[in-house]
Amino acid sequence: MVEHQHGVSSFLSFGAKSVQPEILEKLLVGREKIAKTLEKKVKNIAKDGLNHQVIVVGARGTGKTHLLRILYHRAQPYIKKNKIVVAYFAEEEYGIADYLDFMVRILNAFIRWNEEDADFLKEQMTILQETPSSHQEETVERIIKSYLEGRPLLILAENFNDILETLKNKGQSKLRAWLYRNERTSIIATAQALSDDIGREDRPFYGFFEEIHLQRLDFDQSYELLKSLANIEKREDVLEHLNTKGLAQVKAIHRLVKGNHRLLVTFYEFLKADLLSDLSVTFIKTLNDLKPYYETYIRYLPPQQQKILRFIAMAKIPQLGKEIARQCFIDQKSLSKQLSELTKKKLVEAIVDVTDKRNKLYDISEPLLRLSIEIGEHKEGVNALFIDFLALYYENEELEIQKNRFSEMLLKCVNDADLRKYQYEIDARERALEIQKNLVNESKNKYSDNLFEKVNKLTKNGNYEKAIETLELEEKQYKKSWLFYIFWGKLLGESVKFANNEKILKLANEKFEKAVEINSNDEYLFSYWGKTLVGLSRINNSKKLINLAIEKFKKAVEISPENNFYIYELAVALITLGDMTNDKNTLDIAIKKFEFLIKTSPNEPDYLLGLATAILISNKFEKSEKIKVKYLKLFLNYFISMQKGNFIDFDFINVTILLMLFSKSFLDVEKCLKLEKAISINLSKPEELKTNYLYLKTYRKVILQGEKQALYELPKEQREFFEEEILAKHKK
Repeated sequence: MVEHQHGVSSFLSFGAKSVQPEILEKLLVGREKIAKTLEKKVKNIAKDGLNHQVIVVGARGTGKTHLLRILYHRAQPYIKKNKIVVAYFAEEEYGIADYLDFMVRILNAFIRWNEEDADFLKEQMTILQETPSSHQEETVERIIKSYLEGRPLLILAENFNDILETLKNKGQSKLRAWLYRNERTSIIATAQALSDDIGREDRPFYGFFEEIHLQRLDFDQSYELLKSLANIEKREDVLEHLNTKGLAQVKAIHRLVKGNHRLLVTFYEFLKADLLSDLSVTFIKTLNDLKPYYETYIRYLPPQQQKILRFIAMAKIPQLGKEIARQCFIDQKSLSKQLSELTKKKLVEAIVDVTDKRNKLYDISEPLLRLSIEIGEHKEGVNALFIDFLALYYENEELEIQKNRFSEMLLKCVNDADLRKYQYEIDARERALEIQKNLVNESKNKYSDNLFEKVNKLTKNGNYEKAIETLELEEKQYKKSWLFYIFWGKLLGESVKFANNEKILKLANEKFEKAVEINSNDEYLFSYWGKTLVGLSRINNSKKLINLAIEKFKKAVEISPENNFYIYELAVALITLGDMTNDKNTLDIAIKKFEFLIKTSPNEPDYLLGLATAILISNKFEKSEKIKVKYLKLFLNYFISMQKGNFIDFDFINVTILLMLFSKSFLDVEKCLKLEKAISINLSKPEELKTNYLYLKTYRKVILQGEKQALYELPKEQREFFEEEILAKHKK
């Protein structure tokens, strides 16, 4: 583990300046290219006599401090050779009120970072302090010029917008004039956004800076940063977690923090918590860490902006401007100005209302900012907030899988403590699922005429041409949305069921490919693509299409190997291919995948049904009786143990009964009676269950108990099937 004073734990406390440069270099993920560009500019300043005025623009927590610290470290060879002097400002230079304050901060930076000259510079500071105020500005300029001795000066300053704002127009004019007179002075600065002081033509620093804009990390970069942290700590367990089931959590974290460096580091510890009890402890700690961080977003906002931000956060879904104005008691003109400011500060994002493009909807830009605002507002306290967090942290399918897993663990509990713990796990996920459902419904009710609903209505009425035309008209609006192209591809795939048109099929693939261009690393994309291809392959009985579907499911599994849902989809597709091609190897692969899934969730009906189906189909290849009996024990134990009919999957029962009937040695009278009793309560359900239940009773009476006359209790068609498919096999 790295030492606390200079290691990764310091970085976790958001202090990039206190972390060893070697560690920061290892954590330079997604910023390598920009760091090299800035390093080259420092070289130009030091060796070639060039000036560079650069401002790096990025939202809070996107690595600006990290970049400047790396740059200062890489400038050391030039500093040590007296090729350049660097004035490295503090991250927050509080109290700069005028031009003199700014120049004094340059002197302070010299003292802070140049120990060998510190005594001399402090003497100069004393001289400055004793100089009459009317001459202090020219004195500090002379001290700085004397200290530089003709060497170029590089000022590294963060939050430069704030500095310019406090200098006001008068101080800015003086600073710009000084920079003009001292032409070997460069500034490389950072800002959260470009302010009017830089963007307006009537301001002294208009057009002064070259702008470099930082983008938030994409998923791959976020994943790489978290792995780098684990490598620095030498945490093999965390690395293994990241490479397996932790990948899904990284995706969830990435969605929550939207590629924010600082927040990714905060959530690094979160990845180590597996059970909900651990998650809740980590959650509370994380919120405590984040609260002051987010409070700095809000504390210095004007009251109207604070009020707007709070309302949108508590509303949880995007809000129309007129509704914000009504709820916050703000007139429309003032609201427009405040929303514009909040959008510029990246606290709120504006979304075009697809139902009426004259309107915009406004939402909180970061989910965690919403949670932080809710901490002091939620009447049910942190537990309720934790449930809200789960609803954000996990996708619907993942919550369902976890709920099922904890339900199985609950059945095996032997002590009260574990019972309470697992019941809490289940309740929490059920509440999170309900929150997700309510949010979807609320959003649908509020904006029921959105684009996708319009298109869905058209497709339900079979008007696919009109639906496709509608999407074509809207493509420009959504051309950067991979979800839009997934929806389009899925729609086109469904339309082929009715049109059976090769042209439409080709277009569907084009739309999915477009989605991949925008986001090539999302498992849902490949899952939907695969499901569309499976549906089409069954309609057309196409081996080519099912093979393509298998490729897509494999890609989804590759992206999210810990998510059993995608392994299940792949296994089902393999069954379809095996059935089409009579290929024993393909079915064997499907069976192995279902065996793996059942090890993780022994009583999951879909997994058991898939395995039973694969075995039934592979019966064509004369599976050994020994292997068949192994599976049949598993199936029989599953649904005999079920006490309520609504837990039983009827398709699974039917397939399993058929397997049992085709087995020569598995069933005996006792097993038959147990099985008959377990399913007798469901006889009012599907007709197929009644038929197979009848076959089971006939099997027991005719084959096991020797009651030959029982054969004639079956209707003619069923009797012929029983004689030809079941009885004949047992006679062999």
